[in-house]
Amino acid sequence: MGRTRRITERPRTEMVRVEFIEVGDRHRQPASEAVARLAASMQEIGLRTPITVRYFPDRPGVDGTADSYVLVAGGHRLAAAKLLGWEEIECFEADADDVDAELWESDENLCRAELSVTESAAAITTREKIYVRLHGEKHGGDRKSETAKSSRQVGDLISADRFTLDTAAKTGKSERAIQRALKRGKEIGVDNLARITGTSLDSGAELDALVSMPPEQRGPLIERAASGEKVTARITPAPKPDPQPILVGACCASCGAPKNWRELMERAA
Repeated sequence: MGRTRRITERPRTEMVRVEFIEVGDRHRQPASEAVARLAASMQEIGLRTPITVRYFPDRPGVDGTADSYVLVAGGHRLAAAKLLGWEEIECFEADADDVDAELWESDENLCRAELSVTESAAAITTREKIYVRLHGEKHGGDRKSETAKSSRQVGDLISADRFTLDTAAKTGKSERAIQRALKRGKEIGVDNLARITGTSLDSGAELDALVSMPPEQRGPLIERAASGEKVTARITPAPKPDPQPILVGACCASCGAPKNWRELMERAA
């Protein structure tokens, strides 16, 4: 038996009981500090932006009913509502399929200020995969010909440019920042980025150093960071040697060699 929905016509937003909303495995775990700050704000001024959910009239819910609500975006706000003991929360009902819902969640995450460098790189890399699933990549021509190879390269560039422009427009980030984060995410991998989030490697300089590092060196360093060890991927330049003092009695002031350098070399031989 399904729940009786508060509004029969499809509204922009509606109040949904917090316990009825399924979070699912796709969402990143809300950061406890961010949830606490958000809860304090929501307690004072209320919820300014509704969370986004999908409604399934014929999919069993976590509470045993015939219908269900699944979170699309707003995990931190939902966690804050639970922390405050709210029974209901305002929700925007998204008319989206699975891929659109993933893209919606990705865009909202990217717009949040508290994302770390690794989280941002992972989110942008994930968004690119979703974008390709939705729009595909532009290719053309005969794969066997040089013209075809050139066409495919141009197609990839067009696709990459469109993704960069679209992501920049949706998130407010610069195209350069999108390109840099995507390069980090593709080279290091989303799973590895998740493992080093919050570690000593969670910075732009460290990620760029990891990208330049051979994979056989990168893996062990990530393992050490994930275990809690404070490590760095940056190479510390070797100290410059102290200048050699000019010896008294040298043949000239520029080279510093003693006058009997030939005799000394013969002795050493």
